[in-house]
Amino acid sequence: MFISSNTGSFSRDSFEEYKAALETCFQPENEIWCSRTEEDKYPCLSILVKGDQAVVNYFEEEDGGEMLVSFGDEDAEDIVTFCDGQYEIAAWQVIPTADAMACALEFFHTQNAPDCIDWGEL
Repeated sequence: MFISSNTGSFSRDSFEEYKAALETCFQPENEIWCSRTEEDKYPCLSILVKGDQAVVNYFEEEDGGEMLVSFGDEDAEDIVTFCDGQYEIAAWQVIPTADAMACALEFFHTQNAPDCIDWGEL
């Protein structure tokens, strides 16, 4: 499995190595991309991390296919910025970082949209 983030890029074959590499990426503010390999970028998870908040996107294919976004508090109406304001995200998409980590760990085994959170369509 391939992980790319603002803190570096890693290819990890075992689940334990993948999990350890991810843990280094879940820092106060980071952008993380998980895919099978560096060359085979889809399906993928894209994760934005800001403190204890995260947003997860799932992309099945580069041009089309299923595109999903994490679904947090449906009553949240604000905008949350990630990566020093580079991304503006609807607050209802925000989930706890622990849930985003669970998604990334499940993705290692299936490369499908993880079942551990609720999803909205993009």
